[in-house]
Amino acid sequence: ELLQVAARLEEERVVRRQQVQPHAARLLGHLTWQWLVLACAAELASMVAFARIQRWLLRAGGVRLGLWPMVGITLAGNAMSVSLPGGIAWGAGYAFDQLRRRGADRALAVWVVLAAGALDSFALFVLIVVGVWGAGPSGPARYLRLPVAILAAIPVLVVMVAVGARHSRWVPRAGVAAGRLVRHNLPLASSLARWCRVTGGRLRAVQPRRTDLAASFGFSMANWVYDCACLVFCLKALAISVPWRGLLVAYCIAQIGISLPITPGGV
Repeated sequence: ELLQVAARLEEERVVRRQQVQPHAARLLGHLTWQWLVLACAAELASMVAFARIQRWLLRAGGVRLGLWPMVGITLAGNAMSVSLPGGIAWGAGYAFDQLRRRGADRALAVWVVLAAGALDSFALFVLIVVGVWGAGPSGPARYLRLPVAILAAIPVLVVMVAVGARHSRWVPRAGVAAGRLVRHNLPLASSLARWCRVTGGRLRAVQPRRTDLAASFGFSMANWVYDCACLVFCLKALAISVPWRGLLVAYCIAQIGISLPITPGGV
């Protein structure tokens, strides 16, 4: 029975492929080139926006880099991310090496790569929240409305805890006591803690202003919005109606799959 089911599924797959390929060829044969040009422009704008995130973060660390060299680094890193197995690591490593060559010290280069990725991920999460709630209670992924609302509260709670810890007298004392306990009982952990303390001290030397973080987050949002606009323009170029109600939800979930580096280009 399993073999019969598998054979039937394979037959259906072959039939679907035979139906889809001519249809796809017809669509590509009737492209609206004006929309395609806009799609290319939107994707270039997305790359420029991501490059500007890193430029602002570099500026916060005292390193100034021209826009177009940063765009070149972004394009090359993105090409590695979507074409190599585990490409995200390759792209991040390439960006780190290029920033080091252009005057950023090790701590600043690490901070820029990590902070840019974190801001970009948070901006994508904000778009998911907007997409799920903007689609309405009967829209796509409506079952995610409550989970994303809960997740959206986590960054607020983290900030509250961080502010509270900064003004608390007990947190530093607890940290000193924990450090003494580790040093006396776990020598290897003590070395690791010392390395983390030194690295953390170097990273804390980078003190971005609120305007730097706000501008970087704005460019992160622009990066995703321009990329989503590229998708819309491609649909228009193929004369396919845009499913506005579910567009952001579908786009953001696809981006999450892309970020899983199991295969080249992500899942």
